[in-house]
Amino acid sequence: MKKQIISRAFYGWLAHCRHLRTVRTHLSGLVHHKIVSQDRPMDATFGLTGDMWWSMHEDGQVNDEEEIYRLVYFGGCDHEIRAEVC
Repeated sequence: MKKQIISRAFYGWLAHCRHLRTVRTHLSGLVHHKIVSQDRPMDATFGLTGDMWWSMHEDGQVNDEEEIYRLVYFGGCDHEIRAEVC
């Protein structure tokens, strides 16, 4: 009985570690390493606001896509401009 309990605990722990490795492997592709660096001038904690969105346009096109990705990644996007950003 004692051996079964220890065996079950070990195999449960092993399955948990394998699951974490699988999750880590698949989720590592979700981080865009260019936008994670915090050396940009704008504070990204407030996210992408409507004023920022309209100030980043020139002739109807966005002039800095990576900055938009960074702002949305760290702070989200205002609900009013969400359809236009997508």
